[in-house]
Amino acid sequence: MAPIHALLGCTLLALSMWHGRLHGAGPDRASRLHAWPSGMLPVFALGNQTFMNDSSGPHLTGLQENVFLRYFIFFLLIAFSWDLADLDLKVMSLLGDSRGFAFKNHPLLALWLHDRGKQLALVVFLAMVTWVWRPVGPWKQLSKDQRVMALIAVLASLLSVSLIKRYSLTSCPWELEVFGGVARYIPHWQWGVHDGGGGRCFPGGHASSALGLMPASLPFLVHSQPSLRKTGRRIFLLTSGTGLLFGLVQTLRGAHYPSHTLWTAVICWATGAGVYLALQRRRIVLVQ
Repeated sequence: MAPIHALLGCTLLALSMWHGRLHGAGPDRASRLHAWPSGMLPVFALGNQTFMNDSSGPHLTGLQENVFLRYFIFFLLIAFSWDLADLDLKVMSLLGDSRGFAFKNHPLLALWLHDRGKQLALVVFLAMVTWVWRPVGPWKQLSKDQRVMALIAVLASLLSVSLIKRYSLTSCPWELEVFGGVARYIPHWQWGVHDGGGGRCFPGGHASSALGLMPASLPFLVHSQPSLRKTGRRIFLLTSGTGLLFGLVQTLRGAHYPSHTLWTAVICWATGAGVYLALQRRRIVLVQ
């Protein structure tokens, strides 16, 4: 595993352990932790169940504030529709030919929106880590527990993309024979089928550097205060919009199909929201 993956994994493990210690220990600790699996609710299985947090922070009230499900379905429908229309290769054929992709090394795309964009995303992530212990702005209105859960959700989101990418056999568009490479086109749905290229192109890594930050909006989106819910929507729009922009940049350069970006959004939101829900459910069980 690459060093960055190991670092993210260790950070996620440490935060998870630290989060568990926030609630202390007691004689009924084992029985409470026994209820933990019941909190592993998938993002699409909330139904009408109501989750209420303690008075120190946000709450989650089933379908009334079910932004998790709404956004998940939104991303999922777009990604499925794109794949069903079979548009990936058609779009890439408009951007490249047998000589490759004209915008591959364009300074605006390769340097500023890719390299500098990746560095900016790292700065934002590190800032979010510091805000757990030294919050600024609206983060001050969240409990430390909520900030930790949001950070763990972001880490899980980023790790999920990295792990899938590590074992994916799908190669990037600029590796295809039709664009001057050696690989043949095989849809990313066909897992286990080699296309003759280097693989490890699906999902979109660069897009995930911003889309992986979407879970940072979760504690705000379900907060009882309207002003903080508005802040959550702004965070969600900023991170998702930036991620889609990063994905577009990589498509123009020939590095990723449009579907890679769309499925990256699905993976990041589903993983981040699922982990956040699990942690929220566990927190409620322990408080009760």
